[in-house]
Amino acid sequence: MMLRTLKSIPVLILLFFFMLSVLGGGLLLRNGIYLEHLQIAHATFESISLQWRNKLELQIERLHIDSASDSAAADESVDLSSVENVIPLMRWVDRFFAKISVQEITTGQVKADFLYADSTGHLNLSSSYGDLRTNLGLKGSVLDVNIEEFSNQKFHSRGTGVVHVNLSKQTAEGSLDADLAGSLPLNISFSADSKQCIFTGKENGIITNITPFVDLFGLSQDIQCWITEYLTGTRYQLEEFSGSFPWDNPLYLLESFTAKVRVEGCHYTFAPGLEAIKTAYTDVFFKKGILTIIPHEFTFYGQDGENSWLD
Repeated sequence: MMLRTLKSIPVLILLFFFMLSVLGGGLLLRNGIYLEHLQIAHATFESISLQWRNKLELQIERLHIDSASDSAAADESVDLSSVENVIPLMRWVDRFFAKISVQEITTGQVKADFLYADSTGHLNLSSSYGDLRTNLGLKGSVLDVNIEEFSNQKFHSRGTGVVHVNLSKQTAEGSLDADLAGSLPLNISFSADSKQCIFTGKENGIITNITPFVDLFGLSQDIQCWITEYLTGTRYQLEEFSGSFPWDNPLYLLESFTAKVRVEGCHYTFAPGLEAIKTAYTDVFFKKGILTIIPHEFTFYGQDGENSWLD
């Protein structure tokens, strides 16, 4: 009996110190812990406070991530093999934290702020590419990203949407309602994985002027004139468009992109000085870099036209 008691003393001592540390840590957390500065790898934290109420509440005034450390790997393909680890991390955060607030996040030219409360994340981003406001939530292995608004002042474009990211399968799908260049309202559906992105879409409103949108591409005048000057109409009905591109070769989009547009009250000409061909409506197809124009019920110099087309 005495031997058993002696053997149990170290265990009791360890248990005592464990309980003491837990109680002491609990008292510290209830009163709050504050750190002025903390450096972890390439991340610098400033003004950190951690306090226990019903759950932990963490507040960080500033977080800076050194983006220069990733420059050497900028040309390497993205490895998504560890993205599934987000699932247990998010569950752990939801279990122990009532609130996480990061008032200012900076990395490179990107600025952001983040708030996690009531099992929902709120992330706002701002950069030269535009501004983004999102809400984040995890359901099973799917991360739901609700895009409240994205906007780009330079391109006069804005929109909303939703993205569902399957963290286990490393795939994503979603839809966006966008207004590009203030003149092209679109609905876009897409799917993506670690290799490529595939999208389809159609108009999401009335289109009467495509020039502001075409201006975004900075085409040479001898090319753009065929789109915005030699072919005009009272109404552009974007019936469908689609395309795909691998992440490591975005320019493949120039080969894969297809579109079908019906132009009502269409006028088009082959060159300046010639009278325009006038049509009730014209179907315009774009595929593999070739623009095909098929007029319907048209006249040319007052003469009725027969079946014709132009590449």
